[in-house]
Amino acid sequence: MSGDDTLCKVDVGKLVDIKWKVGLAVSSDECKNLNFPFVTMTLKTADSSGQEHLRTVEMTLSQFRNLSRELQEAAKALETV
Repeated sequence: MSGDDTLCKVDVGKLVDIKWKVGLAVSSDECKNLNFPFVTMTLKTADSSGQEHLRTVEMTLSQFRNLSRELQEAAKALETV
């Protein structure tokens, strides 16, 4: 690295809203009796100009539980700052 390297800033925007729902995939083309629960999260963010964007993520219940646990740990860490 040279002495004039600049710091790269990543702007992920501001979180405006989170909506989530639990769904159940009951079948697919390959499996007639699937019964697979999943969580769909829709995140609304606003960029630095104020323009809003929707981002949708689908995950298993296990992934959702892990995300929830990590967010709770992050919230606790922020309380101590």
